[in-house]
Amino acid sequence: NLLDRLATLSTQSASGLTTTAQRTILDQEAQDLLAEIDREAEIAGLDADAGVNFSVFVSNDSGNETISSSSAINDVDVNGLALTGLDISSQAGAQTAITNITAAIATLGSVQGQVGQLQNRLQFAMTLAQSQMTNKKAAESRIRDANVAEESANMTRFNILSQTGIAALAQANQASAAVPSLLR
Repeated sequence: NLLDRLATLSTQSASGLTTTAQRTILDQEAQDLLAEIDREAEIAGLDADAGVNFSVFVSNDSGNETISSSSAINDVDVNGLALTGLDISSQAGAQTAITNITAAIATLGSVQGQVGQLQNRLQFAMTLAQSQMTNKKAAESRIRDANVAEESANMTRFNILSQTGIAALAQANQASAAVPSLLR
């Protein structure tokens, strides 16, 4: 973790055994880490102003179809973590930096908790949406199967009625043909 490394560098710089030349080297690495924090926050989209809310559309059903952040996710760049102007090139600056880095770690932990909570909600919504899609497809399939079965039964019934009618007509024709032959 970048903040853990910053805390280590600050602790080394705050030590009474560290020379000025060593503190300069430690400060250069710390500045590089701060630049990396800004870069990663920008890539993750977490470098916006504090208090940015967002919502995600998760369903086409009526009702509750969006997931929104109930509390704003703060930015986690150097400015948002209150690490702007961090300087560990002196022992006093390093001691101040340790306090600021500790607070930044707590802030980052809070933001990670918010992001994790939203991630869990999104995962649950996706799982629920997939389950609903599967259930709808299964219900549609059962309805189609039932309709096909019903229509097959109707067709069989009409075929039987039709054949019965044809058989009755044939018997009636034979009976009417037998009457003249009896009269002769």
